[in-house]
Amino acid sequence: MCNSEAIKEQKKEEWFGMVRWCREDLKEALESTDHPVTEDNIDALFCALDNDEDLIERMISAGWDFIYDTIDELERNGELD
Repeated sequence: MCNSEAIKEQKKEEWFGMVRWCREDLKEALESTDHPVTEDNIDALFCALDNDEDLIERMISAGWDFIYDTIDELERNGELD
């Protein structure tokens, strides 16, 4: 469970959690899917992601899934009222 200081700090902020991707992440993704890690492949992946109008919506949807999964887990563990 969070400590009380962490909760106090979060209450001061309007939001929490952010995803930021970098070229190193793209390299790791290519590596983990057995694709050659070349500048051309990194550039192609970056352009495909950067031009995807659904990227933000898909990231938000994944975030909501994570939040609901966490609620389910807390409920199973008896940690929610």
